[in-house]
Amino acid sequence: MHSGQLLIHKLSSVPVKKRTPRWEDLLTLTVLARNGNYSAAARELGLTHATIGRRIQRLEEALGTVLTARRDAGLQLTEAGRLALAAAAEMERSAGRLTRTLEARPAGLDGRIRITTTETLGTYFYLPRLIEFHRLHPGIVIEMALDTRTLSLAKRRADIAIRLARPSEEGLVAKRIGAMGYGLYMRRDHPALSSPGRGNMLKPDGTLPICRFDESLTELPESRWIAEQLPQAQCVFRANSLMALAQAVRYGWGAGLIPSFLAEEASELACLSDRAVVKREIWLAYPEEFRDVPRYRAVIDWLVAISSDAAGFLAGQS
Repeated sequence: MHSGQLLIHKLSSVPVKKRTPRWEDLLTLTVLARNGNYSAAARELGLTHATIGRRIQRLEEALGTVLTARRDAGLQLTEAGRLALAAAAEMERSAGRLTRTLEARPAGLDGRIRITTTETLGTYFYLPRLIEFHRLHPGIVIEMALDTRTLSLAKRRADIAIRLARPSEEGLVAKRIGAMGYGLYMRRDHPALSSPGRGNMLKPDGTLPICRFDESLTELPESRWIAEQLPQAQCVFRANSLMALAQAVRYGWGAGLIPSFLAEEASELACLSDRAVVKREIWLAYPEEFRDVPRYRAVIDWLVAISSDAAGFLAGQS
């Protein structure tokens, strides 16, 4: 068989009379298309490889056409499969809108609200400032999803998002609520420092032991700044977590570009630069259906207020 040759599996029987596709089968198709193979789709859905296969076959029989093909490099959708996938995606969006609309019905200041944000902002900034909100509104249960991934609001994986970039999803209300400043910090007792205290303490030749993000995060502004401003820096530690980088700096591995509001709480750290050599905008977003719902409105207003009150602190200006 030639490389790249297309293999289309044959349906054992394609009934002349088509049936209405099942939603669970369409959902399986979307997961299969996203993962590119049956094994990964089975893991995501918590099903067996055989069950995934049966669902796809059932969907093909219902639609009367072949939806998937296999190349040497992996699975591929046929033209009919791409049409079915688009329809499934629209159904998923419609279901999400229905869920949000039903949840948006006035129900007082009670219920669960899931906030997604970064580990640093969630743990060290918003969490301690939400305790007063909890005391004022004990009927609202706050869930916080701390993740570097962008959890979808449209697909109802979170209700409110606080992100370091403007959200691009449709149907969202987005508001810039501040900025987070980053400075270059290092332990005061690190031997690489030429003198104690603040100021320019880089070694004369510009070299510096540096803690930085790994290769998966090279496009972040923090990574680009280090690459451009400290090209001779010697990398001594890499991680895909900002919190891990901050801890590495505190433990004395080397210097690192970390949020100033976090570093200024650690007296053992010295700032080798301005406290805002890099700034990341902080955006709050939520589905437009939640705009006037009391419990969502209460949380949104609180998040905006505490971010505004601490704007200088977050930006590294105070």
